[in-house]
Amino acid sequence: MATLYPTQDAGPTNWSAANWSLADDNAKNHVKPANADVVIFTVNSGSIDLDENSANLASLDMTGYAATLDITVFGGTITVAGDCTLDGTLANTSASGSLTVGGDLVLVSGLTFDITLGTTMTGGTITSNAVVYGTVTVSSGTVTMLDNFTFAACPLTGGTWNTGGFDMAVGAVVMFGGTLNLGSSSFTYTANFLNFGTAITINGGDLVGSVDMGLNGGSFTALGDFSSDLNGNDFKVAGGTLDLGSSTWTQTNGDGFTHTSGTVTCTSDNSATIDAAGNTLSNITASNIIDVINGTDGGGNTKLNFGGAGGGRGSGGGMMSGIM
Repeated sequence: MATLYPTQDAGPTNWSAANWSLADDNAKNHVKPANADVVIFTVNSGSIDLDENSANLASLDMTGYAATLDITVFGGTITVAGDCTLDGTLANTSASGSLTVGGDLVLVSGLTFDITLGTTMTGGTITSNAVVYGTVTVSSGTVTMLDNFTFAACPLTGGTWNTGGFDMAVGAVVMFGGTLNLGSSSFTYTANFLNFGTAITINGGDLVGSVDMGLNGGSFTALGDFSSDLNGNDFKVAGGTLDLGSSTWTQTNGDGFTHTSGTVTCTSDNSATIDAAGNTLSNITASNIIDVINGTDGGGNTKLNFGGAGGGRGSGGGMMSGIM
């Protein structure tokens, strides 16, 4: 395993060129990085184009880098088995490249990042330093945020994503597997939110959305009280399981709640409460009675609770044990 530095020529210079150095001295005494090499970009490094399909590294440290690394001149991929620190400018000329990181990912404040460049995490931590990032996929392992994180999209496919008590703000959310532990974090999304197979947990957190939140599969489990502000949009259960446990869900801002398929449940009768804040609850059938305050069904009736044995059917199609 070698530790290599890129050329200090202004460039751009091709990654494949045999002008790498064993120290930050521009000696140009080594060929391109091989599998499991350590690569370090410094303030002295020039612009580099990844001119091949892939580069596999032990670690990548770009702290202080001030030039441009274009990862995707030919649609390439950089895979970093360990830690990865990004600085300078990351370009994505072909809009088809990607970065895979197995260790800790650190974004240095001031990083300029092409939003089309996708990153896959297979473990480690994320430190954003307030950099607004692109698409991040967790495919395996456990990934934990170490500060507030704003990024473009979150297509979770496997592994576990822990927010670590920090706030997450994302554009599109389309999840197919793995686990998302929101804990007490504020989770804000501004585009699609569709869960087809991810296990989501929340405990004291806050959901903030600009469009409907769709549970189409997987699960959403409340481990403690939480709140939501979907800006007048709906929380739609169309599959999977919504388990409110023994929590209180406080809704705001005219949000709706609909149930067309899947399971809505709580730990036991009356263990969970929805404070609907005057919002509309439609077609809810729960496996246990869930107390509801300040809410109406599609027919304008205020529900005390719904679901469970002995409930009567209300005009909204849900199961109710009391109507005011």
